[in-house]
Amino acid sequence: MITRGGDPTPNQISAIEDTMRRVFGFDHDARERLTHARFIASCAQSFEEAAGLFADLFRKQLNAEERRELIGMVEDIAGIDGPSPTQTDNLAVLKRKVSLAPA
Repeated sequence: MITRGGDPTPNQISAIEDTMRRVFGFDHDARERLTHARFIASCAQSFEEAAGLFADLFRKQLNAEERRELIGMVEDIAGIDGPSPTQTDNLAVLKRKVSLAPA
């Protein structure tokens, strides 16, 4: 999730990597995949734009239950060092972008 300047905390990054390994089976390349995803997100002008880049993929590849599980994972990770007010706002944006909250 997002902290002061938009970067996840070290604890959150560790939790993201652990989740990627456990849930998605990315044993050997979790860090590389996370680095790639963070690079893509960094190209966006805002969190909303970054969420839109990924949400399109999520809506196409995941069913509603899988999207709910994904949001649950994000909420759990945000809760490690927060969620901060920015993280709370960003979670609402992500939920809306993946069609799990009213527009």
